Amino acid sequence: MPRRRKKRSLETAGKWWSESQKIEAVTTWLALGNLAQSAAVLDIPIATIKRWRYSDWWKKIEEDLRQEESLGLNARLKKVISKALDVTEDRLSNGNYQFNQKTGELVRVPVNIKDASRVANDMMNRSDIIEEKPIQQQIEKTVDDRLAKLAEDFKRFATAKEVKSEHLTIDMVK
Repeated sequence: MPRRRKKRSLETAGKWWSESQKIEAVTTWLALGNLAQSAAVLDIPIATIKRWRYSDWWKKIEEDLRQEESLGLNARLKKVISKALDVTEDRLSNGNYQFNQKTGELVRVPVNIKDASRVANDMMNRSDIIEEKPIQQQIEKTVDDRLAKLAEDFKRFATAKEVKSEHLTIDMVK
């Protein structure tokens, strides 16, 4: 028995969805994380959005939007990191601000050794992490070389000749 197709409501009958509505559907879904809510907000049937969800254009738009968001976030993080490093450098060079109760003014006092050593350790650890990228590539190359050598050894073992004598059998490798 064939299934009955659900008919569109009179408001949506004959309606074609524009590219901007499709992009808005992807954007709304990314923001809300729920297809049903997105469909309700945009007044697009949930079945239509579910069908769109698995199309190639949806995936491409989703990927583009995520990449765009990631680039924006990275730019903002770089600004914050730069400002934080500037403040840290200033405090290490000129000292922390401290309120002098006698004079009622802010004065700069040298950073204590505990804080300075913590900053130094954190920066050295971050530097090590950044510099380990080429080392990781060397490790991967070494592993690839070892795997290639093992493949050659297995190939030699597979093509080995068998030599028989009266009392024992010896496998000989070429």
